[in-house]
Amino acid sequence: MKKFLALLALLSFAVIGCDPIVDSSTDSSVDTPESSSVIESSTVEEVTTDVYFYNSEEWEEVAAYVFADDQPLFGEWPGDLAEDIGEGWFKASIKVDVSEQAFNIIFNDNGKGNQTGAAYIEDDVNVYVNVKGNVFDTKQAAIDDLTVVETTKIYFYNSNEWPNPNAYGWAAGMNDTDIFGSWPGTAMTDEGDNWWSIVYPYNVATRPFNIIITDEHDTVRTESYLTDPAKVYLTIHSNVQYTSKEDAIASLIVEEFTRVYFYNHDEWTNLHAYVYYHDENEVVVEPLGGWSGRKCDDAGENWWTVDVPLIADAQPFNVIFNGQLGEENVQIDLYIANSEYVYTSVNSIGENTKEAVLAELELIPATRVYFYNSNGWENVRAHVWYGEGDISLFGSWPGKATKDLGEGWHSILVYLDIETTPFNIIFNGSGGQTGGAYIEDDVNVYINVYNEKFATKEAAEESVLEAVTTIIYFYNSLGWDKVNAHVWYGEGITPFGSWPGKEATAEEDGWYSVEVPLDVEVTNFNVIFSNDGANQIDAFYLTDSSYVYITVNGVFDSIEAALASFE
Repeated sequence: MKKFLALLALLSFAVIGCDPIVDSSTDSSVDTPESSSVIESSTVEEVTTDVYFYNSEEWEEVAAYVFADDQPLFGEWPGDLAEDIGEGWFKASIKVDVSEQAFNIIFNDNGKGNQTGAAYIEDDVNVYVNVKGNVFDTKQAAIDDLTVVETTKIYFYNSNEWPNPNAYGWAAGMNDTDIFGSWPGTAMTDEGDNWWSIVYPYNVATRPFNIIITDEHDTVRTESYLTDPAKVYLTIHSNVQYTSKEDAIASLIVEEFTRVYFYNHDEWTNLHAYVYYHDENEVVVEPLGGWSGRKCDDAGENWWTVDVPLIADAQPFNVIFNGQLGEENVQIDLYIANSEYVYTSVNSIGENTKEAVLAELELIPATRVYFYNSNGWENVRAHVWYGEGDISLFGSWPGKATKDLGEGWHSILVYLDIETTPFNIIFNGSGGQTGGAYIEDDVNVYINVYNEKFATKEAAEESVLEAVTTIIYFYNSLGWDKVNAHVWYGEGITPFGSWPGKEATAEEDGWYSVEVPLDVEVTNFNVIFSNDGANQIDAFYLTDSSYVYITVNGVFDSIEAALASFE
């Protein structure tokens, strides 16, 4: 043992390159090695163990890295160069008495990227190592072991049904850089049930490599770097590997998703959906993989669908439907921000029913009704009902969002045949609502905030300019912090929207005012003033343009009369 410690104190290898991939294992056999020469520095006693490596891969240089208990014995990776002794064999003379100290050795191409596994040397007989890192007692046994080729079979789950997938592979340092041939590689083998495969001619544990899988048109792809022979099941998502087919398939199943519909009116072929959004760091996220995305599902009657693993209300996203129209590539980019408005076409950015899309394409009868939002209501919607039983076309109140046309105008497409089915419509928003306008032709379809119908936009706009409003006043004797006015007339029509209505404007000496978009002489209305809904006075019914001064005591025709009510 003293002799061994003296040897360790004097030995050293050259320091080159980076750390190795280390996998310590044992192996044993019996025989007698050839004689060798020493390649290390001299010591007190020339005690060496010669280890031989068969360079079947024809590396330009061969280095030997020696370690024990995960610690280098003679310097860092990649170790010292071995001696070329001919016919593909190299020799490393290790200044260790193996009878006293077993060790591991990794042969490599001098740190350029290729290496053997860690060969465990525990005697001076089993010292012949091949590229697999296996140890034998003769040269021939080491060579014969290479005739049994270790391969890795790679599987790809083609959930998007890419046509005829190809596999392209490469690995740094390999002589055969294009593992499956030049780009785009080799056609994969159809295994059935959307599974495809290709055989990698090496063990990925000792020869990790990169793989790109594309369709035959090179329009979609997935990429992965493989290092583990157990994780060889791939999907359309890049850089994720699985240990079984079941796990790979399960990764694509989501419980929460938004189904988007596309009406393929022009009959595009090879229809795909590419989905993307930007995360909080403005990084593009592609839930269905890279371009051109996932193949759409045929839902019949020219409708196609794609399930997006996102809830649009919580995470809006863009979907680009794309395909071919003859020899031309075609696409449309749509923004989906609502889980209800998911019916689309080349003419529709997002409707809440299939019928609305078909109406936009003029494939079914429909009537477009216009609303002039002169009061600047927000979130304008349209509630439509028709027929016996008051059937709601757009669901329950407040109905369907309108399309903002700009300059105060909104529109809604009502997919009813006006010649056979007249209907009622109420436009409403955060600022109020119209009455129920009865639409019975496709001419008088321009409506103002007063629920009046006109045959042209210009007439509707002029009616608002000529409209008479009523200003009413409230004396805040109760010292409320925020005075609101809730107004209604007719069958529940509320010009200022739902309770507590519109905030009044503070005037002088405790008075507040609010302008009501009605001529009280023509349209009588009710009003309740409140402290932002928390407290309120009684409701008053106004019929006279003079009696517009209100207090907790009643309605008066002047400020003086109103104040006198407190005496």
